[in-house]
Amino acid sequence: MSRDVHRADRGSLSTGRTASSDTRPAECGSPWRSACLTGLVHPLRSPDTTGGTGIAAFAPSPALWHLLFELAAYTVGFQWFLRRRGRFPTTAALPTSARLVLIAGAILGAAIGARLSWWLDDPVTAFAHFPDLRALMQGKSILGGLLGGVAGVEIAKWRLGVRESTGDAFVAPIVAGLVIGRIGCHLTGLSDHTAGLPTRLPWAHDFGDGIGRHPTALYEIVFLLAWAMVIALLARRLHARGDRFRILMLGYLAFRFCVEYLKPIPYAYPFGLSGLQWLCLAGIVYYLHWMPRIVRGLGKPST
Repeated sequence: MSRDVHRADRGSLSTGRTASSDTRPAECGSPWRSACLTGLVHPLRSPDTTGGTGIAAFAPSPALWHLLFELAAYTVGFQWFLRRRGRFPTTAALPTSARLVLIAGAILGAAIGARLSWWLDDPVTAFAHFPDLRALMQGKSILGGLLGGVAGVEIAKWRLGVRESTGDAFVAPIVAGLVIGRIGCHLTGLSDHTAGLPTRLPWAHDFGDGIGRHPTALYEIVFLLAWAMVIALLARRLHARGDRFRILMLGYLAFRFCVEYLKPIPYAYPFGLSGLQWLCLAGIVYYLHWMPRIVRGLGKPST
């Protein structure tokens, strides 16, 4: 299965059923019917006084955890950008209408990139029921969403005639959003398809199948927080606009390329690499040509 795919396990909702032929569990009744049928909650049973089992409560399902943290990631990232945009010269100088166009470009690009990257990473699953569009829309990748968002912003800047980099204003919001989102991935478990390969390391995590696996979502959280601290420490020695964002992207792409070796490969491309790893390499090549200038600038006095 895909290694960076978020496919909520929402179950199936049959249509055209009559009351006499409805085979759904009795516990999925009002007021929990919609949430239970879509897989957002699961009934928890407990013994009743007659010796059978009753419904003690409804617990959040993996799909609900994922949905809640995904919404929180988008909300926190967007609000953080709105609060910090005035601290950066390029975004501060843009009129409100231009900033809205940039945000729209980021959102649209991220949505498209997230889907396209899943198709690249796991084409067998994505196109198994082609041309069923619902099957094509089931998966998405954070990595593809990030790169797609960058492309969307660049296209919006080109349309607006903006020549300066706007990336620095997005660094903290992106880190915050990724960290929150990965918490949701970890809590979602195996159905999120981001769990790592089996391992006997002491920190291996059992996602419910009795097998200890690499908690790759937690690895990413630790990396993101550490890399954000590095960028903050280097900020005064970065002399060009957009360098903080370039360092974030290069580090994240390099990390993702490496950590993908700890996850199952859904479809092997040349050299045994996954689609996401080839996507990482393409991004690294794009950002790498800025690195010699950035490294030389680190030796200059801070401003």
